[in-house]
Amino acid sequence: FPNIIRTPVKRRATALADSLGGHHGRDMAAGGRPLPQGALHPPRWFEPVLIALVLVVAYNANGREIGSWDSQPTRSTIEAILLHGTLRLDEVTGHVRAAVMERPGYVVDRRHHLRSAYPVAPAILAAGLAWPWERLGLIDITAPMGASLVAKAAASLIVAAAMALAFVVARRRVSSMSAAVIALGLGLGTNFWALASQTLWQHETVALGMLGALALVVVPTEQLTVARLLGASALLGLAGAARPQVAIALAIIAIWMVTRRGRWQDILTLAPLAIIGGVVMSSN
Repeated sequence: FPNIIRTPVKRRATALADSLGGHHGRDMAAGGRPLPQGALHPPRWFEPVLIALVLVVAYNANGREIGSWDSQPTRSTIEAILLHGTLRLDEVTGHVRAAVMERPGYVVDRRHHLRSAYPVAPAILAAGLAWPWERLGLIDITAPMGASLVAKAAASLIVAAAMALAFVVARRRVSSMSAAVIALGLGLGTNFWALASQTLWQHETVALGMLGALALVVVPTEQLTVARLLGASALLGLAGAARPQVAIALAIIAIWMVTRRGRWQDILTLAPLAIIGGVVMSSN
């Protein structure tokens, strides 16, 4: 009998709280007690993870890699890393070495070893993603389509992760719904779907590095720590290693982030970017 009496009272109290208190009212239980944290709202990581999963499904809906002659050197480099732990392509090209040497995507170094003429950062990143699966025997990199499978899976995962980071950055400026529209529009309405997610070029790694850096530093100035600056610097280095042509864009982001706090010492946090840049230049 007391429950029958209190039920209409609870309903009227909830309606009044919703009309006057907005989210605060809805987050209060009957009697004014606050609900447990997260009882009504999903955790902050749920939305970007959901966006990444949706994009992975969309990117792999065709069930195959869409590559070209100039993406073949990266696939060969993935094989060389996983099978032989090297960037030299002599073993994986085998009897077709003479034929692929005529393609502009391959180059012979000073010691007469065959290598990819393109930046190797995307191949190293993809090999790192595939290494556990290859060691567990879940994929066979020596199979006819083994390298193509790894290239497609890695590219789709990297692009999806980059778009999830785009959502994280946008959510700090707009609502979650608007941020989702931005991230999905970027991931599905541009060549990130038609091109970058279909095989390993360079764009997917650039997007991951740049958006990852922005996710670290697009915060209020008082939350910008040395650790965030160092992490962003390393991610900018990853983007530059994948495609040196974006150096000007990376320089603009780097200058902006180290001048935000007004401390000259912050320029030292660009050490990871400088080290990676030096390694790339020396290796080429």
